[in-house]
Amino acid sequence: MRGFTSFKVTSIYENAEQFELSGHILPKLTNAIPSVQLEMRQWQHFNDLTLADPHFLQPLVVDMILGADLYNQIIREGLKKGPSDSPIAQFTSFGWIISGPITSTRTSSLLKSYHVSMDQQLYDVLRKFWELEEVTINRCSSLSPDEQECEKHFQDTHS
Repeated sequence: MRGFTSFKVTSIYENAEQFELSGHILPKLTNAIPSVQLEMRQWQHFNDLTLADPHFLQPLVVDMILGADLYNQIIREGLKKGPSDSPIAQFTSFGWIISGPITSTRTSSLLKSYHVSMDQQLYDVLRKFWELEEVTINRCSSLSPDEQECEKHFQDTHS
């Protein structure tokens, strides 16, 4: 984890609400999603929709994952369903989002599941732990040769 930040997010479309969020900064969120190129022609019930992610059919890097705690704030009235084996579209503050099963002739057998829990107290304790470890490492380099030999003996004889 590279850190924690607060930021504002809004839709790519005009006259959009703005949401204040906070989150972890990570070097990588997921692999490209979807795992294979998809085609819209199999979901005719989405043809007239302004999608929150106009490129959702292409495997691309994910920039941000919004938590379920924001879902109730962005959800709007509007649901589009097709056949029972196809995904649905839900209207949100960001545009229409797609969820549900997909069938593709080029499916990937790799399944993924993600869970992030925000616990500021745990984050602070872990940060302090690493700061203490850093102090210990730096302290060892300032020991005299006799003290270093004593430390080495202790580490070699105790587990």
